[in-house]
Amino acid sequence: MATMGDLLQAARANAGMTTEAAALATNIPRQHIAAMEANDVAALPPATFTRGFIRIYARVLQVPAEPILAAYGAALGTRTYAIAGPVRRARRRRRRAPWLVLGLLLLAGGAAALALVVTAPGRQDAPAAQPRASTAAVAAGSDLPAGATLELVALRATDLEITVDGRAVFDGPVTTGTRQQWAPRRVIVVRADAPDAVAVVVNRASIGTLGPPGGPSQRTWRVAAGPGS
Repeated sequence: MATMGDLLQAARANAGMTTEAAALATNIPRQHIAAMEANDVAALPPATFTRGFIRIYARVLQVPAEPILAAYGAALGTRTYAIAGPVRRARRRRRRAPWLVLGLLLLAGGAAALALVVTAPGRQDAPAAQPRASTAAVAAGSDLPAGATLELVALRATDLEITVDGRAVFDGPVTTGTRQQWAPRRVIVVRADAPDAVAVVVNRASIGTLGPPGGPSQRTWRVAAGPGS
């Protein structure tokens, strides 16, 4: 069976792309591109993030992600892996849970409970949820130095949604201790269900958590123009 590295190297060669070009096209740090192509799983981030990297890289190279994910699973010594579909379906089931609570509260407390729960935040694809932007405290307009690396560290389990330079690159659960690094060229937007569960590190310097305790929140960082740009 071909390894993850064999499959990615062959696909990149067929695409006529260098590792530097691949890093720019995917927004994946170059060292992680090199580690994936070397099949060096020990040098890669936790599996949740690496699988996301594989899907992004496969999409840019225009090859199916499933064989590469299977090879990565074999390298980890596992037989199964979570793909995007089941993760998203599980998240939707979890998002419906507040409506079950709504029914119980209505039985116990009547209209006052309705007013409380209907204002709870929810995803845009939930049938009766409020728009996400209106239910989250959004801290926007922050700047990152040109060429900066932004690292996200999960202090405890939460759900993350990450968009880099206009491309959705991650949407799913993270567990305590997981880390992910991004080097945006223009803008990065991070949303967490529990903003105080995500520590933010810019160029190895901690700048605190994504936000205070409370409901879902997102934060936007824009990359400052470099010298001469």
